[in-house]
Amino acid sequence: MADLTKTEEQEVEKSLDEEVEKTPRTLEADSGIGWEGDSSTSGTVHSTENEKEVDSGSQDGRAKRKNLDPEDEPPKKVHEIGHGQAVAAHYNELQEVGLEKRSQSRIFYLRNFNNWTKSVLIGEFIDRVRRKKNDITVLDLGCGKGGDLLKWKKGRIKKLVCTDIADISVQQCKQRYEDMKARCRYNEHIFDAEFIQADSTKDLLCSKYNDPDMRFDICSCQFVYHYSFETYEQADMMLKNACGNLSPGGYFIGTTPNSFELV
Repeated sequence: MADLTKTEEQEVEKSLDEEVEKTPRTLEADSGIGWEGDSSTSGTVHSTENEKEVDSGSQDGRAKRKNLDPEDEPPKKVHEIGHGQAVAAHYNELQEVGLEKRSQSRIFYLRNFNNWTKSVLIGEFIDRVRRKKNDITVLDLGCGKGGDLLKWKKGRIKKLVCTDIADISVQQCKQRYEDMKARCRYNEHIFDAEFIQADSTKDLLCSKYNDPDMRFDICSCQFVYHYSFETYEQADMMLKNACGNLSPGGYFIGTTPNSFELV
């Protein structure tokens, strides 16, 4: 039994020696370092190239992250377009439903109240201007589909310029005017009219008038001005268009929603 044990111990020692001899070769092979000088150099170069590739990859990653930085991204198109186009699209999509359908609207009475408010305001300031002159020229800033045309006709004004951001609304306003004009009797007076599609928060309107030097006795802006509050510059341009071509002593009149009080 003792001889057998000694033999086993010798075999174990021999096995351990072989493992020790193999281990350096394995470690060196795994690290990419060869036994000969050329192989060692080749392994070192290979390692350096890998480091360069990793470093290049890191730089590319940083560049991509920089490109994806929200501060470096160009503004989204919706911001470039702004609210004006959304407003125009909304009003262009509204269908003309007629008096019967409008009377069934949930806001029918609110619309009637708004219409009454505009009638009182427009009538009052036409009377003020008429004390000084008879030939009254008016700018309807944000005319929509022409809801105030009849008010201007009753006011016996001389000239009306209608402008709105929504192209279809301007076309419908013009058609309403033409229909109203066609219904007039031969001796019945109706004002001359001019129709302009433009964004009054961004475009200088006087450059679009048939007569750029035209002066207005009244500028009427009904439930429209709040659309210009997207930026300070747009609100300022709207005010320039409203007042820039007013005659001395002319009036800028309008209505706007009140967020604090509902009468």
